Amino acid sequence: MDKENLPEEILLFYLVVKLKYFMLINDKKLYEPTYKQIDVLSTSLNPSIEYIHFKTLGIFYYRTDNFLQSTLALEHALNLSNKLPFISEEDKAELYYQIALTKLKTSDSFESIYYAEEALAIYQGLYHNKRSAECHVILGINYIYSKRFELAEKHYLSAKNIGESIQDRYLESMALNNLGEIKSYLQQSEEAIFYYLESLKLKKEEERSVFSILGLVEEYYFLNQKEISKEWAEQGLSLAERINLKEYILHFTTHLYLLDKSDKIEDYILNEVLPYFKSAGNERYANKYTEMLAKYYYQNDQFKLASDFYNSCLQNIKSKMAY
Repeated sequence: MDKENLPEEILLFYLVVKLKYFMLINDKKLYEPTYKQIDVLSTSLNPSIEYIHFKTLGIFYYRTDNFLQSTLALEHALNLSNKLPFISEEDKAELYYQIALTKLKTSDSFESIYYAEEALAIYQGLYHNKRSAECHVILGINYIYSKRFELAEKHYLSAKNIGESIQDRYLESMALNNLGEIKSYLQQSEEAIFYYLESLKLKKEEERSVFSILGLVEEYYFLNQKEISKEWAEQGLSLAERINLKEYILHFTTHLYLLDKSDKIEDYILNEVLPYFKSAGNERYANKYTEMLAKYYYQNDQFKLASDFYNSCLQNIKSKMAY
């Protein structure tokens, strides 16, 4: 195709479809350069093209850990969708599903639950089992964060049952991992570890193993079995570095500093971890590591700094409750 002679609007549409395809096959080496080509083009006056454009950008920003930009792009796509004469049910469901995923990352649980339920209702009507199961997982995670464990477990078991019925090992492993998180929250460590290990057994793609490995790191740390926790953290870090998963490089490195009682942890959290999660709009992890730093200061008798960081966590939680 001679792209140089294409009208800019047609070129934009072509590149957006291309970007969506590269994300579908999860080829990061191809979709990053395609995004850069799109970024220099003007937006379209055609609302249908703009809807596809911004919905695809919302998915791209989510995949590249820029949740604030993902939110803005998806909100624009949602506004455009309300003005278009026709959008297929599957298209609506995809938009609602992506909004639910992004809102999960930004800790907007009420909206995440709302859009996950909207997407689930459509996918169930279309008999789209895989996506229905993934909606159950989103709902389960939200209910864990709001400590509604029975509801969370119900959704995870639904996802697990769907995974078994369609022989999808990924769905089964994801459900098992999240059942482990429920047991962890309930301080039922033996069961949590069992589910994390069962989840690991089913994973075909190495990238997804980091979720369960991080669960094992934290669970063994909670049990004060620090040598085992360290072994898993080292394994997780090696995997995250090999496949260049920035978020998990941060998680595992921080936990290794914590396990070694290294004074490097202060600088690392302040200059690497918090800027990353705040920039991404991931308030849940920003709060987690702010609290970890507050505990570090308290244990080192730096009570003023400890108080400041605990207060920062409190204010963030209050702002979300007010929202």
